[in-house]
Amino acid sequence: MGLALAGRAGARMARAFGVSISRSAVLRLLDALPEPEVPAPRVMGVDEYATRKGRVYGTVLVDVENRRPVDLLPDREASSGSTPSVRTACPASILSRPASTATATRSSPA
Repeated sequence: MGLALAGRAGARMARAFGVSISRSAVLRLLDALPEPEVPAPRVMGVDEYATRKGRVYGTVLVDVENRRPVDLLPDREASSGSTPSVRTACPASILSRPASTATATRSSPA
């Protein structure tokens, strides 16, 4: 019930079933649940995003098949994507890069 409805609505639904629980308790129980196992992405997309338009950019890694973000990197440098933690978390066999020449040039191996 808490997974589907979360805080206030989950507490209201629980009351309908005769269970007295606060919305904070529902959220606390949800927060205590373990993260679900997510398989490693097979196809990854790499694109950039702006935190301050025109000034500060980062890189987003996306699982293309599931359409879910995998990681956010703090800058657009190719070296950020080649760190051991990113390579371990993202062992994709296919990598899709943006068409932007600035990012594509930085991302291509030297």
